[in-house]
Amino acid sequence: MKKIKLVLSIALLVLFFACKKDRTCECTATTLSPSGNTTTAPTKTETYTKMKLSEAKSICQRSTVITANAQGSVTTVTNDCKLK
Repeated sequence: MKKIKLVLSIALLVLFFACKKDRTCECTATTLSPSGNTTTAPTKTETYTKMKLSEAKSICQRSTVITANAQGSVTTVTNDCKLK
């Protein structure tokens, strides 16, 4: 009986994590200017419809963009994203 419960539990977990649902990704952008000032933009929320958890995780990731202008000033923007 214990083996049957274990197999059923594992099957339910697989179905739960493999099913396609609506997933929400929240991102906050932080900008570091050449003068050293840090600004944070309001949190952006994006919803992915009918998507597996693994697919949503691969899209909703932290990213950093570094931009240099002609004068050599460097601006860094970091998007800190979390899947809800």
